[in-house]
Amino acid sequence: MIDYTQIENDLKQWIRTVCGFGGGFVISQNDNNPRPLDQYATVKIYDAQVIGHDTFNATSAPNSTVDLNYSGVRKIRIGVNIFRDGTETVQNQMAKLTSSFNRFDTQIYFKSKNMGIIESGEVIDLPELVRDKWEERKQCDFFVYVNDEETQNVEAIEKLAGTGFGTAYQIP
Repeated sequence: MIDYTQIENDLKQWIRTVCGFGGGFVISQNDNNPRPLDQYATVKIYDAQVIGHDTFNATSAPNSTVDLNYSGVRKIRIGVNIFRDGTETVQNQMAKLTSSFNRFDTQIYFKSKNMGIIESGEVIDLPELVRDKWEERKQCDFFVYVNDEETQNVEAIEKLAGTGFGTAYQIP
């Protein structure tokens, strides 16, 4: 199973490192807590998309069961929003994130977290009127690969008997 919580924590750390945000200034997009008063970023992980076909192998397990071990590549879309100009503009902060996707140190970081970098999407300008002032906001989607592994325990077929086309058969 994909550990979405761990992936989100790893992504938050990447944003903190690249943008220089403190611990509380990168939050989950669906977090119901009050938003920080200073510049901050939100992260939202969307559902994983299956890429290709999963592979599996079967291993014997206790009590006449079999473990089916599935493994496959998934593509995950990550939405990142940066709000409010701070010591750096929202535009500069988002430019740091998008350009860091091509840097060697970012690739090493993502590889250490078992993620592969695919690409960053288009940066979208989404300012919002808050009270009587415009709040700057930029949004960009980032795409990564992850490996999904899952095990399913099934009962083994010990004996199969039947008839077909007028012939009786039995497999011990």
